[in-house]
Amino acid sequence: TFGAPNNPMVEGGWASPFGWFTSSNVHFALVPTSEAMKVLACYLYERQAEMGGPVVEIGAGSGRLTHLLNKTGMLAKPIIATDPNPQEVHVSEKGIIGASATLFDVEHMDDMAAIKKYRPNLVLCAFMTAGQDWTPRWRNHGVMEYVLIGDTGGDPSSCYSLHLEHPGYERVLLDEVSAELLSNTMGAIEERGRSPNPPLHEQGRGHLCAVSFRRIDELN
Repeated sequence: TFGAPNNPMVEGGWASPFGWFTSSNVHFALVPTSEAMKVLACYLYERQAEMGGPVVEIGAGSGRLTHLLNKTGMLAKPIIATDPNPQEVHVSEKGIIGASATLFDVEHMDDMAAIKKYRPNLVLCAFMTAGQDWTPRWRNHGVMEYVLIGDTGGDPSSCYSLHLEHPGYERVLLDEVSAELLSNTMGAIEERGRSPNPPLHEQGRGHLCAVSFRRIDELN
């Protein structure tokens, strides 16, 4: 049976061949379809063209999301992936088990170090740590826009759930992006018998959503 203890494909957990494949191909909560990457890259390109400066991903984990977005070739400048504790996998000379290494380029720094170093106008963050809200620091340092991706079924009192209004910023649902996002925890949207993009209050756990928060004075 696949997954049994004597199966060499999974024995060793994340150091196993299956663990390596999962880490290198699947985000822990997001199925990175080519459609989702293209529509998100298109949005980031348009906003970057308007505001200038680099796009920085904060809390990038393994860096796979940034890697896939850059790989589309649609961005004028590559996104910079940052994380205070980049996710690592065990790799060897054969690419499976051995010393720890990151699969993609991720700069080892927290959100404030990244903002101070690169001074981005546009920040990307997917699946912010549950129960935490880093966005007040970004607003205080003048970030003009940040795009959050997460599960709409979270705690309505947390930023992770994407339900809150942020002072001084306009909340914009990125409908075209959200319609292409698929969660690892749920089947395809069509299989759930719902419309592709129902209102947030009608969406349940497992439905992913992309939301932009744009500084109001930047809009005028």
